[in-house]
Amino acid sequence: QLYNNGATIKIQPGALVFVQGDVQNNAGSTLTNDGKLEVQGNFTNAATYNTTTADDSLTLSGGNNVTLNGGASSISYLTINKTANTNNVTLAGNTTVGVKLDYLVGNLTTDPLNTAFVRSSPVAAVYNFAAGREITGRVQRTGWTNGVARVFNQPNMQVTSNGGTSPTDFTVNMIPNGDPTLTEREVKRRFQFTQTGGTGFTTDMRFAYQDGELNTNTEPGLVPWFLNAGTEWNGKLTPITRDGSNNFVSYTGITTTELAN
Repeated sequence: QLYNNGATIKIQPGALVFVQGDVQNNAGSTLTNDGKLEVQGNFTNAATYNTTTADDSLTLSGGNNVTLNGGASSISYLTINKTANTNNVTLAGNTTVGVKLDYLVGNLTTDPLNTAFVRSSPVAAVYNFAAGREITGRVQRTGWTNGVARVFNQPNMQVTSNGGTSPTDFTVNMIPNGDPTLTEREVKRRFQFTQTGGTGFTTDMRFAYQDGELNTNTEPGLVPWFLNAGTEWNGKLTPITRDGSNNFVSYTGITTTELAN
């Protein structure tokens, strides 16, 4: 275990600190990471985590379920490389990745059904997903501008805004196996979109899904649905592009009213 209770710990450039258990950077502490920190237990930052080189690296590894809480700090490079894809990494607080996310092995979730925690990054940050990996829950991109497709929960969960005044940030909450209505034949996946600011813009969206969520539907017939006036589910029939090989349905020109539902 590594518990920092008020001290200043510095990981030098080129150094690797490996912790088989938990890392807690508690109140009044400073953890300056100019190298690499690999943790097989939980990582909790409740104080100052920083870097002088903008090259800090945090890797979550090992064969167990762990929690991640980046606190108010930004982690430049975050790698999820657990022993198996059944090993969960669950957010226990908002966590910001500033430069790159390498999501290789494991299951990363923001615990979306129980909390409002967010995995956040500036739009310039790179998301690298291994095949089949996706983030369940809330992913936010900050420093938002119009006209560029940005990746969120997985490579084919992409958002582009156009026209009007662009938001300053955009958040996608993607819930696999989320049933938006009753026992109908819809794909069991729910999406919720929120943004800060922005007026008069439209949104182009790739909606991702897994084959196991088709619920007897066929991929050539898939369409996104939105809750009209908060009471009635309406399907969006055109303009739609379907990609059954990569498992997404794209739709262009979503209004701000539709986006909110």
